[in-house]
Amino acid sequence: MGPDEEGRPVSAASHAEHIFAVSCGAASIGPSPVGSSIVASWRRCLEHYKLDPERQSDTRILSRGELRGAREKLDDLLALSDPILSELYGQVGGLGYVVLLTDREGITLNARTQEDVRSYQKWGLWTGSVWSEDFEGTNGVGLCLAEQRPVTVHRGEHFRTRHASLTCTVAPLFGPDGEMIGSLDISAFNPEIDTRIVTFAQNTTTLAAGWIEAAAFRRAYRDCWIVSLGESIAGKALLAFDGDRRLVGASRLARLQLGLDEMTLRQGVEVLQGETGGGQRGGFQRNIASRDRASDEAPLVRAGGRTFLVLGASLPFLPPLVAGGRRRAAARPAPVNSLPLDFLAGEESSLHAAVRRIRAAAAMQMPLLIHGETGSGKEIWARAIHAENAASHHPFIRFDCRMAGGGSQPSDLCDALEAAFEQAACGTLFLDEIAELPLALQSMAVPLLDRWNGAGSSSPVRVISATLQPRAALADPQRFRADLYHRLNGFSFDLPGLRERQDKEAIIDRLCNEIAPGRSLSHEARAALAAYDWPGNWRQLRQVLELAAAGGGASRLERSDFDLPPPPHQEQQNAPPRLDALEATEREIIMRQLVREHFDIVKAAAHLGMSRATLYRRIKQYRLAVPGRPDRS
Repeated sequence: MGPDEEGRPVSAASHAEHIFAVSCGAASIGPSPVGSSIVASWRRCLEHYKLDPERQSDTRILSRGELRGAREKLDDLLALSDPILSELYGQVGGLGYVVLLTDREGITLNARTQEDVRSYQKWGLWTGSVWSEDFEGTNGVGLCLAEQRPVTVHRGEHFRTRHASLTCTVAPLFGPDGEMIGSLDISAFNPEIDTRIVTFAQNTTTLAAGWIEAAAFRRAYRDCWIVSLGESIAGKALLAFDGDRRLVGASRLARLQLGLDEMTLRQGVEVLQGETGGGQRGGFQRNIASRDRASDEAPLVRAGGRTFLVLGASLPFLPPLVAGGRRRAAARPAPVNSLPLDFLAGEESSLHAAVRRIRAAAAMQMPLLIHGETGSGKEIWARAIHAENAASHHPFIRFDCRMAGGGSQPSDLCDALEAAFEQAACGTLFLDEIAELPLALQSMAVPLLDRWNGAGSSSPVRVISATLQPRAALADPQRFRADLYHRLNGFSFDLPGLRERQDKEAIIDRLCNEIAPGRSLSHEARAALAAYDWPGNWRQLRQVLELAAAGGGASRLERSDFDLPPPPHQEQQNAPPRLDALEATEREIIMRQLVREHFDIVKAAAHLGMSRATLYRRIKQYRLAVPGRPDRS
């Protein structure tokens, strides 16, 4: 006998009668009505598997040899998932849950539980147990594997009366090829579990399954470039491509998002970057890139019998790690499209003084550290420094330190950083957002700097670092190692925000001539652009000008051609307090995405690459007006 969904005892007979009645389409005579997927599962159990809900035999347990054979097929997955299972158990174990990882046959391959293992073994909540639907009837693992989606089977929804006091929450696991390989299950006999706990459990389990899938994908394609199209609570959309810019792998979410299938991958998909150089092919890429920016997706485009995947230029890349025990040498250096330093300094006197010192420091191979707000052009300055001080055939390699904090193992991250130094030999290594480098990797970076940037190196690497964080953030030993900071801070300089530039109007005219040659700005348009605060700096200005040029008049751009947010004095009195440039840019991006998705939180969070919980926190932090959501500030 077990409890029903409200905790009342249910006899084996009444539970079975309820299943028979509902499955036959009769009115329910027992617990509250159940969902259609549960009813469909009950019918399969009765009609196809010929199971008896009153059967009292124990759950099937494999022999040691059978279990060993099942585990061998997924050795890599078990090794990768082990720390994630422990972390998941740390979150849900206090609620009485056990954590199980199964293969696609429903065989439990790994488990996390409390010390009293025997009681869980008795109920089949341990390694070797088989939870497929055709053996155990309706249960979380069996239903998840049958429907390939996250599910919860709560107490009396189980087919067998023996399991009517059990709550199972399960998320599917998909392999690097997009095919189902198993499931991640948390189960408990806790009678206090209610719908709120079930919702938390489902989100937590689904999120952990996404981590396992991402780790397995990165391991399977560890000798390839990895691109993330974004993430949500359902996981990460990941792509892998080789050094010849051919797509060789896509995770399940990426396949769903892009409409990719195995046949298309086999036929070959070429990868293009959203922003490239000139020429006929470059023009084709720019045209596609404008569609990419308009839709916030990376579309598949078919032209001339070939298939192209166009990626936005801002998508994060993770370089190859180790292949076959040896470092992969075929790295893709970043394209060098630089501008002279004097041109970048413009009419800003403080920057001209900095340029003189930059040239002196670069001539001595001294590391440089650039401070500046988001969009202020830190990478553009780094490329210009490289172009002035290195032969054109020497590489410029960009290493995104923000991606180094994405959950990879420290040893893999060290391999990636060491590979970046090797690829930048005799050239320049640009460490973007150095303040985001995890502490574990900071200690590994010190000897690499000494080896490649120190005196006597046969293939010296010029190191240029950049960050939007204030100097105090790098000088704080709790956040950044002092020995690494002093090695990077040979000479540091600040890039002023666009709103602070004395030559802001000249910059606007210069960019307008570059983006829309032969077209002028009306007096009203120039005044509006000059008066705007530009929290996103050069990057935002360029985007605004490109959009205006795409839809504006033939000879002159008017004020109405520009999509500018209202000035601060026109905003409502309950607007959020003044934000720094990074926060202001993030607030604007989030609000635009919410409007684009008609305030669908799930879709907006997926496109923004953050969880729903994080998006809700940002909405509250920035006091964004969301229909149907009261302002709790």
